[in-house]
Amino acid sequence: MPQTGQQENCLCFNYFEEGALVNVKYRSGAKHFKMVAGAELIPYNIDAIADTPECIVTEGELDAASFLATGRADAISVPSGANGNLTWLDRFVESHFENKRLIYIAVDTDAAGLKLRAELLRRFGPERCRIVTYGPECKDANEHLVKYGVESLRIALSQAEEVPLEGAFTADDLAVELRALYENGFGPGAETGWENFDSLCTLELQRLLIVTGTPGSGKSEWVDELVLRLCLRHDWPAGFFSPENIPIVYHLRKLAEKLTARRFQPGLGMTEGLYERITRYLAKHVCHILPKEDFTVDAILSKGRELVARRGIRIFVIDPLNRIEHDMRPGQTETQYLSTLLNRLSGFATRNHCLVVLVAHPRKMNRNAITGQTPRPEMYDINGSADFYNKADFGVVVERDDATGVVRIHVEKVKFKHLGHPGEAQFVYDPVSGRYLPCEEDKSPQTPPERRVRETRFDNACWLPENTEEGVLEL
Repeated sequence: MPQTGQQENCLCFNYFEEGALVNVKYRSGAKHFKMVAGAELIPYNIDAIADTPECIVTEGELDAASFLATGRADAISVPSGANGNLTWLDRFVESHFENKRLIYIAVDTDAAGLKLRAELLRRFGPERCRIVTYGPECKDANEHLVKYGVESLRIALSQAEEVPLEGAFTADDLAVELRALYENGFGPGAETGWENFDSLCTLELQRLLIVTGTPGSGKSEWVDELVLRLCLRHDWPAGFFSPENIPIVYHLRKLAEKLTARRFQPGLGMTEGLYERITRYLAKHVCHILPKEDFTVDAILSKGRELVARRGIRIFVIDPLNRIEHDMRPGQTETQYLSTLLNRLSGFATRNHCLVVLVAHPRKMNRNAITGQTPRPEMYDINGSADFYNKADFGVVVERDDATGVVRIHVEKVKFKHLGHPGEAQFVYDPVSGRYLPCEEDKSPQTPPERRVRETRFDNACWLPENTEEGVLEL
């Protein structure tokens, strides 16, 4: 076994799909584990739930076997315990879970198990899930079976509880989060790897980030890199509603160039091997939606919810707002409509544990008749409502100065102080890689505009992980 480098007697758990052996997990008496190298991770006993109206999801093969002992054949186990990600689930959501009217979540009740439970609820939807709890001094189904017997485990399953009512919470409902906050305080937000930006603002799931800037300022390009950095550093898969990036392959090309700092072409640009790696990575971590019927908010959020369930996305980008087909009720003002829309986006972020990124255009900024300069927009200048500032958790303005070549990222709002504060970060845009390079700006009036860029941090490294199955990378 890899933990000891020695041979050990093991139980062998065979992973079948449609009757074919796909993987084997070896478990020794010392709780050392090994799976077949290179074999696909699939749920244990997945064939048993292909056509069942219910199923039981456990955290280990012995827990699934414990429910099998009670007479329930529809028990499965996640393949890699609570510590692995759920990418193995993606291709089974539609084929094996979409038809389930009831899903029992019977994972461990330790901290890792509770984290797994939360992610399973997010993917399956809490309305059709039930939570199984165990007897005193038992953290999983197998311990309960050993200590209290088969009939007691049947009773525990029959007494599985509904997920707490959405929108109403007690301290008991939030016990894990409350304990973590008590013991550890506010945790840091998610960094991007742009040190100048991270010193101002770190990001968090269940939040709404609104980005604005004049046409041509590069706000969509900046958002693309922001998303890729979060995906690389934190393994946050992303979904895009970006109808201005049509055909979608054009957008994928831009993302590939940002990730690799290589031209998306054969020969001196991108090798065939690198092309294969980048397409695998993008297929796993990025998805686009383009509703066939309409671009209404309902259609977009419905597709977004499907991406949460099927692909486990953590970032949902809507770029831009003005491509949504707005459906205002009779008598409803634009301000009232936009307030409701922003509430829905915030609600989507909260319910689905996502970061929602909304790109919105400002009103037309008029040139100053005396100076001849056009002022940069602010969050309050976004067309239609002051609520774009009021209801954002994070507010960012992208400003491009053509005279100096500097792109200024103005962080105008960070709702929670532990996540950051307003300020400005300067960048230079690299047209070859499509990346934003941190720099410093000499703002002295005596310095000619073309010489104001200082200390640019160049980066032409390929960010793509060597193993595209691993999604986290330090930038």
